[in-house]
Amino acid sequence: MPHFRRDDAVMHASEATTEALRQTTQLMQQELERSILSTQMLGIVLPIVVSRCLHSFTIQRSRQEGWPRRRIFTLRLAAF
Repeated sequence: MPHFRRDDAVMHASEATTEALRQTTQLMQQELERSILSTQMLGIVLPIVVSRCLHSFTIQRSRQEGWPRRRIFTLRLAAF
């Protein structure tokens, strides 16, 4: 009879371990999906932010140095 109890304990531990691994895998998949989404969003937003920063910098420099508007337009086109 003690042999069956040991087998039951091993089976229960094995099932618990399998379930824990399944849950861990599921959580890791969810985190991976979030990471992919964040990377995609960053790829969309980053060029916009860089463009706006460049535009703002160009405007500030032009005011400081008195650049003509045509020069500003040329610099903005060169950024793309």
